[in-house]
Amino acid sequence: SGDAMITNKLGFKLAVRTADCLPILVVDPVSRSIAAIHAGWRGTAQEIALKTIEKMASRYAADRDTMIVAIGPGIGACCYQVGPEVAKEFAGFNAAWAEAAEPVNLDLTEINRQQLIKAGLRERNVLTGAPCRRQRGAAGARRGGLSSRRSGWFRSASAGTSAALPCVVRVDP
Repeated sequence: SGDAMITNKLGFKLAVRTADCLPILVVDPVSRSIAAIHAGWRGTAQEIALKTIEKMASRYAADRDTMIVAIGPGIGACCYQVGPEVAKEFAGFNAAWAEAAEPVNLDLTEINRQQLIKAGLRERNVLTGAPCRRQRGAAGARRGGLSSRRSGWFRSASAGTSAALPCVVRVDP
């Protein structure tokens, strides 16, 4: 297990399961590599999306100009309040949060979008727009009662190659 998996093995499936965290799916049609990323606040603070793009580029010669990314539904800034101790982890995104004394609303989608652009992806190739899961009534993983988890997955093109097996991308806790 890890925060992300990448592969260029044709016919291989990658999946990510989330509740409030973001599923991020990446494809590079040039290198025929794919990635599935689980981006919660910890992974986002440690730039898991950016690190995954860097790993795809170094391992599979993935082309940042042709990569396409879909950031799926998770908790939106409208519903995601974090305490000052978490907000401080994102001072690079919003300098005011370095001195935050009150809870702030964290926009994981926008932070990850900006990290992907920082990694060299074309802005038009980073697809967002999924509605907030909590606003839509989906129960998150950490609330009482039932949990509503979603899976994001896809399969690379046709099988028939001896490409390398998937690579796990982790960030240190």
